[in-house]
Amino acid sequence: MYHGLLFSAEGRCIEIPGQDIIPPRATVATYPVAERFGWIWIWLGDEPCDESLLPPAVASDHPELFTSQTHIDYEANYGLVIDNLLDLSHLSYVHASSFKADPKWANIRPKVTPGPRGVFIERWLESTRAVATARHIAGQTCDTWQGYHFLVPGVLIMETLYCEAGSAQAAGLQKPEKGVLVRNYSSQAITGTGPRSSRYFFAAAIPREGAEQRDCDRMLEVTRIAFDEDRAMIEAQQRSLDANPGRRPVPTAADGAIAIFHRLADRISRGDAVPQDAMEQHREVSE
Repeated sequence: MYHGLLFSAEGRCIEIPGQDIIPPRATVATYPVAERFGWIWIWLGDEPCDESLLPPAVASDHPELFTSQTHIDYEANYGLVIDNLLDLSHLSYVHASSFKADPKWANIRPKVTPGPRGVFIERWLESTRAVATARHIAGQTCDTWQGYHFLVPGVLIMETLYCEAGSAQAAGLQKPEKGVLVRNYSSQAITGTGPRSSRYFFAAAIPREGAEQRDCDRMLEVTRIAFDEDRAMIEAQQRSLDANPGRRPVPTAADGAIAIFHRLADRISRGDAVPQDAMEQHREVSE
């Protein structure tokens, strides 16, 4: 780019301003790219690209959903952002002003189910104040079910259901099929941009029925404010780690999903085989 060279999609230089002869070695590295679910994915691995492993984020052009998306940058290693998303007990403390989360988020442990490409985390919060993104029932007491897949290398696919009181017991503490008052979706992805920097992509989605695009935009704005609160905490963590190299963290009961996920990520990074149908359990929302 410094001298205005133009390269083809195959990485071969095809134009040099003021010069007719193009050296054969004027090339750049190329990587497979796929555009799916409203995002552009790039494959940096050495193995052949396998698009079947792309996590099914909520598509920006989903016919039944309003969607809105943006991103923010963190001055922190992407692993710290991943750890933050694997433990949402911090909603009660870090997001008391934005999400206005009930203290039960910190006190009720979720169910964590390992999978071939990540973990599935779900919890019921009975008789709990609905968070600020619950639209017309925000602040009201209800039963809340939330479930999300967190997939290697760092993609979150979430569904949150705010339900009538008693829905948790009526559903046998499983995902509810009845009594849902408000339904929200979120897709999020973290990518490292340096040893101490990362970019965080996130999207909000809500059913079109009974809603407007501005409702989804408000949900995203509240989420962005909350993630700025996360950023202040996570960047402070990074500064603390830099100031205290070698200091080991003290694990708590809330770190179970974090430990499982990192062990799985290490196994995948070593090249262990992954089933070709590994993503099938994660496709409910996108389809």
